[in-house]
Amino acid sequence: MPRPKGIPKTGGRKIGAYNKNTSDIRAMLTEIVISNLDNIQECLDRVAVQNPAKAMELLTRLLDLIVPKPPQEQPAQPQTADLYAEIAKKIMQKIE
Repeated sequence: MPRPKGIPKTGGRKIGAYNKNTSDIRAMLTEIVISNLDNIQECLDRVAVQNPAKAMELLTRLLDLIVPKPPQEQPAQPQTADLYAEIAKKIMQKIE
């Protein structure tokens, strides 16, 4: 029997929540980027010599793959801030 009209739906994933596959893919991409920081930096440096704007565009696109964007109608989630902090920490460890 279908749900009667006027009664809201219940259950399911909350709005803006990532599914498991999306989370797993982001985690894998993060590890790939972190393990290849030296190579990525060298490539960006080479591009930046001739075209600094293009280097920034490439870096932005790379970050878009691994750092989730918060939904526009909601403020940033604490886990997003934690992810930024974790990535920054791992980058700093690689640099040192």
